[in-house]
Amino acid sequence: MKYLLLVLIIFVNGFSFAQENQIAGTWKLTEIRKGEESKEVDSGYIFEEGGVLKLGFFNMEEIIEAGTWKYNKTDNAIEMISDIDTNCNGKAKILKLSANKMVYKKDALEYHFTRESENSVRLTNLEFSEADFFTEDGNYKYDGEKEKLPWQDIVAMIRNMEEVGSLVYDYSEWNETTKSFDKKQLTADVIANSEEMALSIDYIFYGYDKYNLPEDAELPSNNDYTTSLYPEQEINFRITVTEELTTPAGAFTCTVIEAVEAETKKMLWMINDQPGVYAKIIIEKPGMFGAFYHGVFELNNIVYRF
Repeated sequence: MKYLLLVLIIFVNGFSFAQENQIAGTWKLTEIRKGEESKEVDSGYIFEEGGVLKLGFFNMEEIIEAGTWKYNKTDNAIEMISDIDTNCNGKAKILKLSANKMVYKKDALEYHFTRESENSVRLTNLEFSEADFFTEDGNYKYDGEKEKLPWQDIVAMIRNMEEVGSLVYDYSEWNETTKSFDKKQLTADVIANSEEMALSIDYIFYGYDKYNLPEDAELPSNNDYTTSLYPEQEINFRITVTEELTTPAGAFTCTVIEAVEAETKKMLWMINDQPGVYAKIIIEKPGMFGAFYHGVFELNNIVYRF
């Protein structure tokens, strides 16, 4: 009898731990139901493993700490405490919980969630380093790479970009706290004039654009189109492969480039027949205070002028 009781205790505790683990993470609240009535919503809930509850707004661009949460195994419910949002205060009875879906009921309302998977954008660590680009004597190995790039004709690039008003990118930045990506959209405005041989493409690969500038930050001009990887910055690089890449903006044939400068590493997908447009860029570098920065920029839309 004692053995059976012990097994039962282990089973219950194991189930409780599994449920709590499954709740933890980043969820997107998509719908709130009351009887036959339904309301579509779009906000993020972050149930951190330490019991902190956060809310995300504006495509998770703004995240605030809303309160605390814990799993009640007796009632199969989430108990939340919050002084700033009534939706995050009280007991929520779990009706459904799977790897990607969660439904709970609170105050006669059903809340429907889908998990924001950290794998929707892959955390692909860049395995090369600056040492790979130089010989033991310190000589650069890839002096001839520039001639192999698909973007050789500056005039063709300017004419191509004359038709473009802006480039929209989905930006995903790895958040070590939530073990998921924080996401937002960035817009790079384009100004091109073939008669004046002028071209400017906003450099939004800092992780912000002119419409969402951090405090005390500015977006420098980016009009030196004679650099090898423009609109990217001048940096040591090597060509790896040609690859078909599908993005929200479409499928493209790309030249894949590895680039490095000191501890900053980049992987670039240069669209062969769209000079001036990258399909995707991954950037890795040390962050502030010893943190790790991993950012992914994926082309969402080419906005044409006509």
